[in-house]
Amino acid sequence: MPQRVRLIRTHAQRLPGILLGALLLWACQAAGTALAGALNWPVPGAVLGMLLLWVLLCALRRVPRGLDTVASALLSHLMLPLIPLVAGVMDHAALLRVHGAGLLLLCVGGVVATTLCVAAAYTAVCRSAPPRSRTAEGSQ
Repeated sequence: MPQRVRLIRTHAQRLPGILLGALLLWACQAAGTALAGALNWPVPGAVLGMLLLWVLLCALRRVPRGLDTVASALLSHLMLPLIPLVAGVMDHAALLRVHGAGLLLLCVGGVVATTLCVAAAYTAVCRSAPPRSRTAEGSQ
């Protein structure tokens, strides 16, 4: 059997799982949007959808292969973790106009605080770790 035919057959066998993975992502996002609208919560539906997906994956205790394939493809081309944030900003544009400067200051402060904490933790771990020998460094 030619390699091209084997490749097509392999992809065709994986297609139902990939479609189910994409359907699961869409269903969680749609359910989150519906839930946010029904409860009139000031939380973007995409965030609630991601929480629903997380609960589902925790209940399954594994990531289905099709979902893993779809999510990996999306993550390699999109910044999927930022999509709920962007949706939230777009949903609350009026609040952003009023409180944008404060939010920007808060974000910058958070980045600075996080950087300082990570640097302090890294420095503490490096100081408490035993020094590596030259033979170990040369063999790696």
